[in-house]
Amino acid sequence: MKLNEVYSTTSLIFVSNFKEPIKEDAYKKLKDTWIITNESTYNKEGRALIKNLDDYKNVLSDFNTLKESFNLEFFKILDPLRVDEFFNKARFNKPFDDEPNTHISNILGFVAMLLKLDPNSFMLRNFLKEIVITNAKPLGDFIILNAKGKYYKALGFFLLDFLNMLSISFKLKD
Repeated sequence: MKLNEVYSTTSLIFVSNFKEPIKEDAYKKLKDTWIITNESTYNKEGRALIKNLDDYKNVLSDFNTLKESFNLEFFKILDPLRVDEFFNKARFNKPFDDEPNTHISNILGFVAMLLKLDPNSFMLRNFLKEIVITNAKPLGDFIILNAKGKYYKALGFFLLDFLNMLSISFKLKD
């Protein structure tokens, strides 16, 4: 599998987990290697949490507590018009019409599409630098600080790790 395909698939993992909570049966079968593994501090922290998951009710509780922050306008730094401009220029139909363009699931859905279509595109690099890296880092930090259960806290660490990998791979500075 090519790196852009790995990143696209990883984006889609986040898309599904920020759109709705993981299903209980999938949660019970989860292994610490279900997402990209590496030796970064963020990745190690996330995997340690996944190894010893707590009760599924904490997943549901955290999702309900955190879901407002999944719309990146929550952090008051994202310009929603810039997201609209990127989506319109690419003629992107967001996957979740019931969520705003600024919802992390729509944003990472766009990233997944761009990674599959043209991982070397100017648009992808700009979107990652201007929208994703800058605006999703506060979400990862927020999740780590505010999740009570282990699953979403692990997702916060994995999100920060993923953003760091994207920054390195695409030679971006935030």
